[in-house]
Amino acid sequence: MIVSPTADNIRAASKIIVSGGTVVFPTETVYGLGANALDELAVRKVYALKSRPIENPLIVHVKDSSQIQLYTDLSDSEVKSRLELLESLWPGPLTVVLPSNGSIPDIVTAKQPTIAVRVPAHPVAQELLNECRVPIAAPSANPSSALSPTSAEHIASELKADIILDGGRSKVGIESTIIALIGPVPLLLRPGSLTVEELQEVLKEEIADVSESPLHIEGESLISPGMLPKHYSPRTPLIFIRDFNPSGQRSKRVGYIGFKAPPEPDQFDYAASMVLSSNGDMQQVAANLYAALHDMDGRSLDLIVIDDCERSGIGKAIMNRLSRAVSQK
Repeated sequence: MIVSPTADNIRAASKIIVSGGTVVFPTETVYGLGANALDELAVRKVYALKSRPIENPLIVHVKDSSQIQLYTDLSDSEVKSRLELLESLWPGPLTVVLPSNGSIPDIVTAKQPTIAVRVPAHPVAQELLNECRVPIAAPSANPSSALSPTSAEHIASELKADIILDGGRSKVGIESTIIALIGPVPLLLRPGSLTVEELQEVLKEEIADVSESPLHIEGESLISPGMLPKHYSPRTPLIFIRDFNPSGQRSKRVGYIGFKAPPEPDQFDYAASMVLSSNGDMQQVAANLYAALHDMDGRSLDLIVIDDCERSGIGKAIMNRLSRAVSQK
């Protein structure tokens, strides 16, 4: 049931969270499927609804940075000082992986000694967290490996949460940046709209980018969401335009997604085409990316071809998502 985020509906959603149910709610990044992070049975419902691998941990959303000390071990002074610097970026699209103090059930952390936490900036998410007064464990509100939703309309029919709070389009449009503070140097686990350059400016030190490294051994738990090789994928096969060979494709219905320009008129007779940013603004490209893929996915196409960009700035986050979404060769 999709409802507007009135005070009464947020109170109703809060009661559902506290009583062990599931709620889809908006964040500035993508929509999340949330449950009480302190309730193991409730969190199991999230995994079941998404068909999510149990070794893939969840992000714990809290109302403000002061709550984080309730669930993390900040006895290491270096970890604590780095976190204090990053707190200036909250509320916002940043997730930090920290040592856990064991107060959150193992199912949330995939039995890792770490926990991923963030303070979302969306006002509806803030109101929900303030109302329910418990941390909310929430992955993106989509079946596992499918496209993340950036509007309530994108929520898949099979994702039967108890209530869906409609907070409009997500402004950021891609999942949060994830950084880990669990070793001698900070690690970038997943790029996002907060770039590694911006994070290094805040921390005043280098960050090791391991977002494309094979840190995951099949069958073992991940230390962070967003690290599986196949993820963020539409049902329709997706390839980069650079890999598209028009020869032999003339009879197929092919959709085109450009970052800043439509296809050349004589290039190919595309069944549909979209441009994510008329002026090439990469933040706008990121914000519109999933909405465009959802749109194309609903057009009964045989194939979607999509632009690419340099892996720098927010382009790193865009290509991180698309490299996991394209059809495997």
